Amino acid sequence: MDNTPISTVPIRTTWLGFSSGFWDHSLIVGLTLAALVAVCVVVVTWGSIATHKREAAEADRALVVYKSDAEQKIAVANSIAETARLEQERLKQLVKWRTVLPDDMKALVAELAKGSGEIDIAFAPSDPESEYFAFKIIGNDGFAAVNDSGGAIKWRVYLRPWISNAMFFGIAIPGPENAQINLLRRAFSAAHIKFSTEMPPDEVPPIKLGAGLAYTPPPQHDALIVVGLRNPPL
Repeated sequence: MDNTPISTVPIRTTWLGFSSGFWDHSLIVGLTLAALVAVCVVVVTWGSIATHKREAAEADRALVVYKSDAEQKIAVANSIAETARLEQERLKQLVKWRTVLPDDMKALVAELAKGSGEIDIAFAPSDPESEYFAFKIIGNDGFAAVNDSGGAIKWRVYLRPWISNAMFFGIAIPGPENAQINLLRRAFSAAHIKFSTEMPPDEVPPIKLGAGLAYTPPPQHDALIVVGLRNPPL
């Protein structure tokens, strides 16, 4: 029987100088901190995702508002542009009343060349536009062009003012119908010149002073064209 004595050197039960109780406590603390960190990571991640979603939603809302505002502004601009276009067309019609396009004047001359006669053209003496238009259809764009092209005087035109107590608007080629009147109406229609077939208000004889001076009415020719005042704008 071996009676060798057991060593009395103490066995180390610590690590880094700390007992198991310390390390158990440290483990619990570490796990707790790790859990807290994990919770923080989850919270931060959720916060990042939530804020990005809200920012995207706000950007979408701002885009919708911008589009709506832009569409309203475009609609207003289109409305203003359309109003301006309509006003421009109205002004064009006012100017166009005494303007005949070159092709329409050619159509007028072509129809007038088919006939001949003596006509009166009366204009409103208070309206320069009326007198201008009367001279225009008499001149090289109208009856004179027919006479020049044919080498003979086919149309004799007498220009005079139309004196009346009542205002007359537009152009009239009144009856009674005959070959010249019908030809004039066809010619004006071919040139897209609007006219009436009604007789304008009766002319007023000029005042004569002195005894024995009587009013002599203008001679009656084959046809009469009366150029009145411009139609008032609507």
